[in-house]
Amino acid sequence: PGLRLLYDARDNSIWTTKGNSFEVQRKYNSTYVSATQDSLSLRGDYRHFWDIVRLLSSLEKRSFIFGFHGFWDGQWGEVPLTLMNEMGPSGNESILRGYDERFIDTCKYAFESELRFPIWKRFAGTLFGGLGNVSGDPFSFASRHTHYAGGLGLRYAIVDREDKMNFRFDIACN
Repeated sequence: PGLRLLYDARDNSIWTTKGNSFEVQRKYNSTYVSATQDSLSLRGDYRHFWDIVRLLSSLEKRSFIFGFHGFWDGQWGEVPLTLMNEMGPSGNESILRGYDERFIDTCKYAFESELRFPIWKRFAGTLFGGLGNVSGDPFSFASRHTHYAGGLGLRYAIVDREDKMNFRFDIACN
């Protein structure tokens, strides 16, 4: 059983150009409801996007989008391996591109920012960078073990209307 609170004021969930979203989620696994272990999870996810063109009216009409994404997940108890946090994109969270499941523990934080910009017609580019860490204690992350990632990407608008759909290719290094 769990509880999920979601606030989403983004203009588009796939190709967001402005607005923000915030999600808080609490889950409880218990042997009383047929789980194999007792554990508790508390997760927070915040995303905000700005259209820099609208902020600086001297630029051309094509959008330059800056986005920020922050994520934290703390878990307590006997957390099953399949529910542990992995560094990098996993599950519903797409944050810290460039990492895979080689770093895993019960707790995780990550921050990532992205700048999307027009290139030519239906092509757009993106620059992104982020940092994060996993730990066994939700409030004790060692800063010397922080992991960094960054990269660039190319987007092609398959559907170039209000509900955009893109083919994307990202290259990340860590």
